[in-house]
Amino acid sequence: MQYCVKCGAALSPDAKFCTVCGQVCGADSETQSVPAVQTPPVQTPLASPPPVQAPLAPPQVQTPIASPTPVQMPAAYTQPVQTPVVPQQPVNPYAASPVNQTQQPAQAQYAPQQPAQPQYAQQPVNQYAAPAPRQAEYYQQPGYQSQQYGAYPPPQPGAGWPQNPYAPQGYAPAVPMICSIADIYKRVFSVLLKKPLRLWGVSLMFNLLTFVAFLMTLIPIIYLPIIATLQFGITCVFLSGYRGQDVGSAMLFRGFNDFKRIAGGMLWSALWVFIFALIPVAGIVFAVIKGYSYRFVPYILMTQPEVGATDALKKSVEMTDGYKGKMFGADILIYAVIFIPMLLLWLLASIPYVGIFFGIVDVLVAVAVGALAPLCLGLVGAAFYDEIEKVKK
Repeated sequence: MQYCVKCGAALSPDAKFCTVCGQVCGADSETQSVPAVQTPPVQTPLASPPPVQAPLAPPQVQTPIASPTPVQMPAAYTQPVQTPVVPQQPVNPYAASPVNQTQQPAQAQYAPQQPAQPQYAQQPVNQYAAPAPRQAEYYQQPGYQSQQYGAYPPPQPGAGWPQNPYAPQGYAPAVPMICSIADIYKRVFSVLLKKPLRLWGVSLMFNLLTFVAFLMTLIPIIYLPIIATLQFGITCVFLSGYRGQDVGSAMLFRGFNDFKRIAGGMLWSALWVFIFALIPVAGIVFAVIKGYSYRFVPYILMTQPEVGATDALKKSVEMTDGYKGKMFGADILIYAVIFIPMLLLWLLASIPYVGIFFGIVDVLVAVAVGALAPLCLGLVGAAFYDEIEKVKK
């Protein structure tokens, strides 16, 4: 196979000129025989298919982001904590050194406030109060020392038990103790055994004078002051008899020497008892309570001549405060001892044949009760006044 010397194109053996460049092939022209070289066919790269475009998604609408709402904190967390001011306690020079306490962590600035503690109203101090026997003996021991505030001052004679300045406020002082009801009954019966006839005679004379005053002057404005003054006189008799002093019928007229003050105080207390008795339903209860509150009015008018008629009621209320229940119990016990046997005898008197005997006994008991019951009740009232007056001083 021959090739064109000009362009190198492959020519057939019998070709006279090049079909490409027109070069004459022949003897005059230079030809060159070159072994045929097999040229691999050029592979034309296949065109890549056009890219498939995905469908466009709809445009997303951007929602604006809202600003966060501020959190409203409760008022208890927004207010600063108020630290209470603790009053400084007095330093005891004799007390041991205090133990080091661990410092408490500070509270948060916005911690909830604690509820305030209730404040109790300070009760008035009873200047007549005296200590209980065991309490007085405990504080009067020679080696007594308070665990927190040192030695407590001993009580002064005649001044009562001093008030503790470190005691919690809002509590009434303890009521001074007096002897028991049984002890009062023993002393009353001992007085009756010493002079029963004289006391009984004066009491009988008082009843007769009261009855005569009622019959002679039927006008209340006249006989009520007279009866009230005689009632004051029999009260003086019972108090003097309980204290071991001489008694006589002249003491019944002692109130007439200061008639205005004595009659005024007695009637003023009786008027208040009557007013409280007019209260519906519970009037009798209030009247009984007021009766015991004003029970010491005649004794105060007798032993304290400088006290007026109206002031005697106030002092009687102060003296009977805390003792009205005890006096009521002592009187109820006397009435129970009197009326229960009489009621039993009255029931037995209804039995045929033997009931006559029980009826006679019932009458005799009623006579004895009428003679001795006023003496017992009067001496019991005088005993309570005398005992309470001792502890109040």
